[in-house]
Amino acid sequence: MFSPALEQKGIELHLELAETKIVADEDQLNQVWLNLLQNSIKFTPAAGQITLELTFKRRWPSFMSITVKLPKAPRPSNK
Repeated sequence: MFSPALEQKGIELHLELAETKIVADEDQLNQVWLNLLQNSIKFTPAAGQITLELTFKRRWPSFMSITVKLPKAPRPSNK
């Protein structure tokens, strides 16, 4: 689904997904993933890299973190 957009911009996608079970509305969760990936691709520069990381902490209440690591934007020069 995202391969053509990734290939067109030369973006590398790295997935670091912890094995976990998520109890949630499947349609809403799919929409979250779609939006996350579409925006990541849209705002990543050509030849960039996207790392999608899912971590799960076993404690009460359960905690899950989704992190998208994008390349840092170059700082404007002060010339």
